[in-house]
Amino acid sequence: PPSQVALESRAVFAHVRAASPNSTQKETNSHPFAFHTLTWLHNGHVWGFEKFREQLIAKLPRKLLPLVAGDTDSELAGAVFASHLAGFPYRKTYDLVALRAAMLATVANLRERSLRVHESEGSDVCPDMPPSSLNFAVSDGTSLVVIRFRSSMSEDPPTLYYRIVPEGVIVASEPSSSDAETLREWTLLGKNRMLSYSPSTGVHVECVCPHSCDDDVSAAAHFSGRSEADAVVGKGLVWYAAATVLAFLLGRRWPARSLSEELALSVVTVLLAWWCLTTPPW
Repeated sequence: PPSQVALESRAVFAHVRAASPNSTQKETNSHPFAFHTLTWLHNGHVWGFEKFREQLIAKLPRKLLPLVAGDTDSELAGAVFASHLAGFPYRKTYDLVALRAAMLATVANLRERSLRVHESEGSDVCPDMPPSSLNFAVSDGTSLVVIRFRSSMSEDPPTLYYRIVPEGVIVASEPSSSDAETLREWTLLGKNRMLSYSPSTGVHVECVCPHSCDDDVSAAAHFSGRSEADAVVGKGLVWYAAATVLAFLLGRRWPARSLSEELALSVVTVLLAWWCLTTPPW
């Protein structure tokens, strides 16, 4: 049985995700996608993809078309990557310079197409830059290139963490555990940053969009920030509920006898709730 077979590999890709919008749930749409010796993953969505899908396919080299079996934006993004990769499909492995250049070209290609759709539909559809989430990962079995990218200036891409280990590097959407000791071993890859790895060079992280890059931060610090934000929201809701109950009791104790008293009580209720939400005493 497979469970009793010992497997060894220099690169392991695993991916579980929701189906892309307007795509069919079938095996050919499941990650990872293979392009000869390349393995490709994507977490996110290419904005406006359905409106330029056919144009994208028409621009692909003929040698790549038989390798596209499904209909997702993710797989076609992988095909675009392969089309930008020098030496594909004749080489089995690629140097990091070629892999990184192809990744940047892929992001630029898809971003430009989304922007054209955005401009043709007018700014009312999406006032900011088209919000594509382009978290891509690719490996030839030896080297790895991963990018965490969101084309919108005001929005963040899905999270992507990495952990450097003696055997290489582990990259995941979330750390393997949320306990404090484990979180100290993981780092959140900053927005619009790219990580590359090969056995000879180790891990290298770089900014790919100078005007909208975030620094990498420790997973422990990032999760701590999440907890504090959740606590603030939770306390705000508690104080809002308390203000509502207090206003209700005041109304029961001193019921309004006229329209003016009823309006005054309503104003007091709103002001009390607003005060508790904006200046809670913690």
